[in-house]
Amino acid sequence: MSHGVAVSTEVVQISLQRHRRPTERRWPAKTWLLPGFSWGPPWQWQPKIWQPQARRPTSSLRRVHLQDLGDLQYIAEVSIGSSSSTFRLILDTGSSDLWVSGEQFIPSLSDTWTPLPQAGLVKLDYGQGEVEGIVGVDKACLLAKPVPLCVEQEFLVAKQVSDLSLNTFDGILGLGLPGLSHANQDFVQSLARSYREVQCFSFSLNREDSKSFALFGPCAKLLRKAAKETHLPEEQAALLSVQRLFGFARGWWLVSLAISCDGTRIWQGPDMYSICGLEVAALLLLSLYPGRRSSRGQSSDCRKRVCNACFALCSFFQALVLMLLLIALLVLLAPMVVNAFQSKVLVALDTGTSLIVIPTENFQQVADAMFGLRLRDSCVLSNSELLCACEVAAEAKALDFHLGDVRLSLHPLQMFANVNAEILGDQPACRSGLATQDLRFWILGDVFLRQAVVVHDPRGNVSIFPRETSRSPLPVTTAAVPASTWTPVLLMLALPLAAARSREDGELEQRLLAT
Repeated sequence: MSHGVAVSTEVVQISLQRHRRPTERRWPAKTWLLPGFSWGPPWQWQPKIWQPQARRPTSSLRRVHLQDLGDLQYIAEVSIGSSSSTFRLILDTGSSDLWVSGEQFIPSLSDTWTPLPQAGLVKLDYGQGEVEGIVGVDKACLLAKPVPLCVEQEFLVAKQVSDLSLNTFDGILGLGLPGLSHANQDFVQSLARSYREVQCFSFSLNREDSKSFALFGPCAKLLRKAAKETHLPEEQAALLSVQRLFGFARGWWLVSLAISCDGTRIWQGPDMYSICGLEVAALLLLSLYPGRRSSRGQSSDCRKRVCNACFALCSFFQALVLMLLLIALLVLLAPMVVNAFQSKVLVALDTGTSLIVIPTENFQQVADAMFGLRLRDSCVLSNSELLCACEVAAEAKALDFHLGDVRLSLHPLQMFANVNAEILGDQPACRSGLATQDLRFWILGDVFLRQAVVVHDPRGNVSIFPRETSRSPLPVTTAAVPASTWTPVLLMLALPLAAARSREDGELEQRLLAT
């Protein structure tokens, strides 16, 4: 007989429930439909999780204060290296390299300095001198407001500087295009790669009594700012394309412009005293000339009898006719222009140059057109720069720059600057704002750039906003005609008349002796 244990087959179910913490958030895992739209697509709703991402700096309008040194140089402050040392650099659109004096910047004191020994010694040649030194990469910040413009930039530490005075600045920051750069990447390219929007820049240069500054930022904002400053609509500004010089890459901010100068007129008045004096002198001289008598034919005998009968009246009418002919000749000569200049040329916009540099082949013609006869008796060429007596500015002609539909007139009164010296005796000397050099294009320096706001677009465009256009021309002081102008004319009239009168006297004396 077997014994067994009875086992119950009843199953006991125990319920387990999870209790959520008060701070725990439960997200629905099912598919939701857009509320109120039965046709809406399934929408798997998930919470948005913020993840930090590396963002490029947002571009904004940034203002760089420029210190004006005698209307010759415009200086900005730039910090370089980990020590954030500040240097005074010239912002130069005529070059594309950044360099700083080795006496001011010591690479070993910067933790972020990276030398480039494979580059070796690099030499940069400028118009008035040259620099030579080593190349490296470091952080460079152009001190602007409200936020500095900082980039990783390749630049040169100058160990040797020739024919350049570093008394007023520590180096040069080139803002030209890549064609002039000795580095792998120039400062303008670094800005374009470091900031979201394409960076344009503009210069507003003034004389020492006003503030000068440079603006960096989006091109559209800079164009609106320039239009507001010059009161010239954007559509009237001159939009010019940057030219390539002899097929090379763009380097200079080189554009094509038409330049003209009206030249000096033969009739430089009106000076009423000179006009009246000339007419009276002509009347007196011509009234003494009765005309050469002829002994041929009956008409000459008749003329002789008439002239003997009314000699005074005949001489008066003869002089009147000749004087009217002289006045007609002067009226025809009055609008005539001599030594005028007009040509379409290539010009480079260069903030690193103080003057307007004209190629040798054009300089003499431009100087003759602007200064006329005063060029020879009141101006001299000193170290390729034209110096003139300060009083010449009021008499000289304006140099006109044709910018599309508008014209910028640059008068010598705006160009001349006193140099505290004397020229050609005891006359106070002034810089004329003009210089000459053996180049194939013009260089428009600060003398021109102070009369306009120029917006530079690295994509290859330049927009020029003149401060004053031809709609409001500058008053030009009219100079009186000097006596030396009319002396040769009077002599030319007097000599043939005196000779004719002498011949008449000789013939009359011979007839009296024969009688």
